[in-house]
Amino acid sequence: MYIDDDSLRVSTTEGTEEFRPRRLSWKSPNQFTVAGLGKRQTLNRVSLRFETAEKAELAASALKVAAKVLEEPLLPVEEVQVKIRFLVNPAMLILPLVFFMFLFVRVLAVLALNGTSFSPGDFWQLAILMIIGLEAAFILYLTQRRRKRVTAFLRIEGKFVSVKTKRGSDPVLLKTIEWRDATTFVLRGPATKIEVSLSTASEATRVAGKIRSAFPEAKEVQVR
Repeated sequence: MYIDDDSLRVSTTEGTEEFRPRRLSWKSPNQFTVAGLGKRQTLNRVSLRFETAEKAELAASALKVAAKVLEEPLLPVEEVQVKIRFLVNPAMLILPLVFFMFLFVRVLAVLALNGTSFSPGDFWQLAILMIIGLEAAFILYLTQRRRKRVTAFLRIEGKFVSVKTKRGSDPVLLKTIEWRDATTFVLRGPATKIEVSLSTASEATRVAGKIRSAFPEAKEVQVR
């Protein structure tokens, strides 16, 4: 890495990049990402990792002095082990079930009117009926499986909150925190309805406060 006035030059085994840095984002105590504009006004970004945090801080200080970059500090990250349960909105089941019942009644009525005759149109209606029925059964299966309480990690990183399970990580989009009791609350928002349980009331209050900091516009209500 070489700093020349307000330009940054980074040489690697793959080549050399040179651009004017404008933003510095910390990823860890010894790593940060630098973004800026190249000679052809193209956006350049490079990630720099150093042996120690002291060397990373020294390089960042040199960049801030020479290029006057905008620095984004390292966000505090906290992972809390919790018990969660994904709550499925019943409205998600209504449409496929209603459609399934409608087709079922319609096919029975057509078969009753036609007697023993079986037209190609009847075949396609039966095929659609089977597909909708399988879809409804699959949704019900997923609903029952996701309703089980499992161990997970609630990851809070600045303004970003996610839930990590064995299946992967799900981002939390929050509008309301609904308290069920002193140790349990529900995170509710667009495409989000997760019940979170902690071991003590004080820990639940602390974690809910951290989440509120990430979503200051979220409402907090008590559900009896």
